[in-house]
Amino acid sequence: MRLTSVLLLTLCVFFGQLSYGQELHTDSRKAEKLYKEGLKAAQLRNFDQAISLLNQATQKDPAFVEAYLSLASIFNLYRNTERELYYNELALSNDPGMPQLKPLYLVVAKMQMQAGKYQQGLENVDKYLSFTPTGQSLKDASALKENLTFAIEAAKNPLPIEPVPLPTTVNAYPLQYFPVLTVDENTLIYTARQGFMDMHDEDLYISRKENGQWQKSGLLSTNINTEMNEGTCTISADGRTLIFTTCMDPKGYGSCDLYITRKRGNEWSVPENLGPAINTSGWESQPSLSADGRTLYFISERPDGFGGRDIYVAWQNDKGEWQGAKNLGDGVNTNKDEVSPFIHVNGRSLYFSSKGYPGMGGFDIYVSDKTSDGWSVPENLGYPLNNVGDQTSLFISASGDNAYYSVDKVLPNGLTASGIFTFRVPSTIKPDIKSNFLTGRILDKESGEPVKASIELFDLQKEERASVFQSDSITGEYYTVLNTNTEYALYVNSPGYLFKTSYFSPDSTLNSGGAVKDIYLDPIRENAVTTLSNIFFEVDSDKLVTKSIVELNKVIQFLDNNPEIKIRIEGHTDNTGSSAYNKDLSSRRAKSVYTYLLENGVTATRLSYEGFGSGSPVAPNDTEENRKLNRRIEFRIIHAG
Repeated sequence: MRLTSVLLLTLCVFFGQLSYGQELHTDSRKAEKLYKEGLKAAQLRNFDQAISLLNQATQKDPAFVEAYLSLASIFNLYRNTERELYYNELALSNDPGMPQLKPLYLVVAKMQMQAGKYQQGLENVDKYLSFTPTGQSLKDASALKENLTFAIEAAKNPLPIEPVPLPTTVNAYPLQYFPVLTVDENTLIYTARQGFMDMHDEDLYISRKENGQWQKSGLLSTNINTEMNEGTCTISADGRTLIFTTCMDPKGYGSCDLYITRKRGNEWSVPENLGPAINTSGWESQPSLSADGRTLYFISERPDGFGGRDIYVAWQNDKGEWQGAKNLGDGVNTNKDEVSPFIHVNGRSLYFSSKGYPGMGGFDIYVSDKTSDGWSVPENLGYPLNNVGDQTSLFISASGDNAYYSVDKVLPNGLTASGIFTFRVPSTIKPDIKSNFLTGRILDKESGEPVKASIELFDLQKEERASVFQSDSITGEYYTVLNTNTEYALYVNSPGYLFKTSYFSPDSTLNSGGAVKDIYLDPIRENAVTTLSNIFFEVDSDKLVTKSIVELNKVIQFLDNNPEIKIRIEGHTDNTGSSAYNKDLSSRRAKSVYTYLLENGVTATRLSYEGFGSGSPVAPNDTEENRKLNRRIEFRIIHAG
């Protein structure tokens, strides 16, 4: 065996303390002689012989505590925790009342926690607590007992998880980890290393699913992958904004910085450093983007945190500028390390790994939900997802049905390999709010050509914007996320076009597999008509419901952006009731919209209104769904300027 000079010095000091002036706990002169020869062999750096002699001493006297402690210390220096624990346990079992061994009960309990020997660890930490420790030792022991108690109970109630490795088209390298997927689960991007030893050869790889099969992976982009270290990335729901980590960049702010790149068509832009609002002179890594790419969670070691590594959050303003990052707070962060945050596309469930909460040992994965008062108390996801090792880099699909994460494996040669696995998520740990995706293209109604448009998604119940994003300027494609049990309004705007609105009821977000909706925009011209899909009235009334205000204000915004346009508000009903009643109701409802616009700054000369009753249906009045389509408010351009 070979040791560094620092470890040799430590070992010699230790054995020197055991060698002189200490009364040994053995009645066997042969054992004592072998023990002292073992110490001398260690001092002469003959450690294989030292281990042999010390083991012979324990054979002569199986209760020789000092010999076991000496062997444990040697294996501690070699980082062989399994053998170190073995000999420490033998020392305790052979003289449990030895006063000098009191601190060892806590040491052994910690090691048993890491080895998954939870019941034995609990017994030893209770023994240590019986010695009435004080100060930091009491805090450490109490925290360890909490962890051991949690682990014992969690192991009694394992989750029905059956991890399955992704195929070798993905797991093609010695190490691959930190998987992220687009919202449709058809594109996977992850970090991989071609070799075991070089920590600076990380690159980003991509694999796409075709006909249900993951295709051969390859480097993500020559604009992104360089000779430097690129890894741990996050992607927006639409797959067109990517933030990743680059380390040791001489132009960066610190040892590792976060960079952003955007996809236009099939090409990724040259990455840009996110700048001082995000990056510091320290270490920033492991980003996670919200679905719309405007909220960023990441890990930083900056000095204002609660522990070594904390979770931070930053927001992007309407100009696309990142605002200064803020610590997520002590509701999530602890005085120990937090790593690998992942914000679910529902924008509410935050998954992360930590050593600061009750767990199974090492890094465990937790979830905390965003509430009106902050973040809920983090909840351990349980056994066997969490175990004695380190668990990180969890990704859960929009539906909450599928999870992806990396699993480490120690090879026979002692090196660690890793691969990406997937499993079906048990109901007990699924996100409280599931999500689905809406995709399609924004197209010119007359030419059919793709249109670059700004798209806003509003939560009508909260009367607030849920996300804002753009369609691809080359393909017209867009993606957005809809949470279940939420009422949404979708607004599509592009210069020179009439804005388009869509309505999504809570039930419409429940369909599995996502939805496809192409949206056609009408060029601004006289007699062009758009339906205001999110104007709502009380039953058989012209009184506007509060959730209509979002859409009404969008009309005002459109008129402000196009000051030459004049419009007519047109009301329509289904065929329920008499023609006269329907004519009157449609007119009164159109007038309510007209009045709101007047009262909120639109000049009267730009507005008029008219009710058409049931005379202009857009669908047969044969089902309730069709009748809903016929009950509508539209506006028509009377003068285009």
